[in-house]
Amino acid sequence: MRFSVDPDSRTSIYLQIKDQIRYAISVGELRPGDALPSIRKLETELGVNRNTIRRAYLELQSEGTLTIRQGKKAEVAASPFRPRGRASGSQAGVLARRMVEEAEAEGFDGVWFISVFEKAAVDHDRRYAKCAFIECSQYQADDFAGATRAVWGRHVVGIDLHRLQEDTDLLPSSTQYVLTTHWHLAEVQRRLKQRVKAIQDVSVQLSRTFYEGTRRLSGLTTGLILRDPESVPGYRKLVRELVDVKGDVPVALMGDQEARTLMDTVEGIVYTTPCRGFVAEHAPSHLVTQELLYEPVSDDLIRIREAFFPA
Repeated sequence: MRFSVDPDSRTSIYLQIKDQIRYAISVGELRPGDALPSIRKLETELGVNRNTIRRAYLELQSEGTLTIRQGKKAEVAASPFRPRGRASGSQAGVLARRMVEEAEAEGFDGVWFISVFEKAAVDHDRRYAKCAFIECSQYQADDFAGATRAVWGRHVVGIDLHRLQEDTDLLPSSTQYVLTTHWHLAEVQRRLKQRVKAIQDVSVQLSRTFYEGTRRLSGLTTGLILRDPESVPGYRKLVRELVDVKGDVPVALMGDQEARTLMDTVEGIVYTTPCRGFVAEHAPSHLVTQELLYEPVSDDLIRIREAFFPA
């Protein structure tokens, strides 16, 4: 097992180490009896204070996940703690009532305690997000993750597929479920199917915002700026069909000098989401711009949520 820590993360380093061990056990990478690296070895590899590593190991021991014997390496316990199978609604009700009873026995108001508990649960979900939306640019990933959060009511992390291809450790260790579009499903499955519980493709559609925005381009000479050359034919055809533009639709690729020249010679520009930063930085003030916006289909997100998190 290979450990890694992010010193810039809001999650403390000892919790990062704990999460990675728990995850490795949950997916079978670590099995009962397997030895973990010594504290001294991990201290050298990670450049982390040994007391931080010792804290992670000792807490996992107290939880029943690890066994630590004097003079020996820490080992995965014979019956390590694993998340139980999905609890029923009635079991959750029993647990909730017990928590309220215990809170009131400690002198807290039950309703007030539940409001505090709800906030703690939301904060925990944000800190240890179980879901990630992977797309071909950080802009698109963040947009789709935000749309999913709005439907699901829980935190979803947006991850750039190109950066993930360079370093799969960008995926948070807490991630159990991954969403992507059908365009990238095969690539995401190839890289992550051994690391998460489920990978699901989500249907997307052009957003209402895009359709409404294209009215501003009606009758204008309009160009198209893309990131990927292979997408030129499809997107040019789409713009011709959906936007009432004047004349042909010239195309240029983001970053090329031709793209800047194109923006100086047309009245309007349609651009794909990966080009958002480039257009914002280089578009002349007089240019009418419209992003080619997609959004996940809400019904599809609801169906997937019910599969991942049934009530």
